[in-house]
Amino acid sequence: MKRRLTTQDVTWFLDVNGAGRLDLEPSYQRKSVWTRGDREYFLDTIFNNYPSPAIFLHKDTDLNGSTTYHVVDGKQRLETILLFVQNKLAIPETISDNRLANKRWKDLKDDADLKRRLWDYEFTVEMLDTIEPAVVNDVFGRLNKNSRKLTPQEIRHSRFDGWFVTFAEEQASRPIWSALKVSTTARARRMQDVQFISELMAVVLRQSLQGFDQDALDALYAEFEDPADDTFVLSDFVSAFEAGLDYIQEAEQERQVVSTHARTFANIYTLWSWVILESGDTEPSSFAEAYVKFMTAATAFSETAEIAADLESLREPIERYVANSRGASTDLRQREERSISLSVAIAHFLK
Repeated sequence: MKRRLTTQDVTWFLDVNGAGRLDLEPSYQRKSVWTRGDREYFLDTIFNNYPSPAIFLHKDTDLNGSTTYHVVDGKQRLETILLFVQNKLAIPETISDNRLANKRWKDLKDDADLKRRLWDYEFTVEMLDTIEPAVVNDVFGRLNKNSRKLTPQEIRHSRFDGWFVTFAEEQASRPIWSALKVSTTARARRMQDVQFISELMAVVLRQSLQGFDQDALDALYAEFEDPADDTFVLSDFVSAFEAGLDYIQEAEQERQVVSTHARTFANIYTLWSWVILESGDTEPSSFAEAYVKFMTAATAFSETAEIAADLESLREPIERYVANSRGASTDLRQREERSISLSVAIAHFLK
């Protein structure tokens, strides 16, 4: 396969498209669907002149010398530009230059300086001489293999800079999360600890359990990037979050509830949710004793499928907790099942 590397600015793509020579829908086009948020984020990339991946084209010239450029990869980026110049999309309000916030192409009017930011934006363009499916698939397989993809949380780190992401990342750097084994060197390297702490924040914000979903987490970051809801009081959230963390710290010091008995994210999430939503006036020391009894029984059952005779009355919640700690343990249903099981057991031991 032959490759030819070049660069083209946006005006070139607009001209080619205007002449009907840009094919965004070839049969081999790689499938990809962008949300409006993705498109707005890409406009932000363009108007800040940040780099973006290469556009892959297949140049096809017929016997009459008429050339068509088939888009092998880059459709969503080019389509975003076309939607913008057709006034079907606006620049996000979060862009650093206030002159561009919420503006459509028509709103830029005669401001050549602002328009030139779009016109002069340059893409690296790879021209491929073949469109054989096996070759095209191999090209993109190698691109993905040879480059480390950003995790969803690493992308959030680059996209957001409001109080939510700041709070989550500052939390992850605190020694307590290392002591509880939430933050480890491996997890911090790909920001898994920040993502998990974000889930714990969601329990406080929503006052309910949440099933894990990357899109839902993106929406939460966007919603609380700069909260406009008058009912949200940041100081109240911080107080509730810190109170929950203090409660777990005290229980940890009392009976090592996390370091010995809740070492997985699934267990920590269930523990945190009980503390935030159900602890009430229960003293951390009393809870710690009850929690250790339950988790000791659950661990024993998961290893031997046996339950001590004096805990036979708790057979159902113990079995349900263990069963819903396996597999897709971040699903809402499984989190709810674990939460119910833990609540029943804690109430039993606190009698």
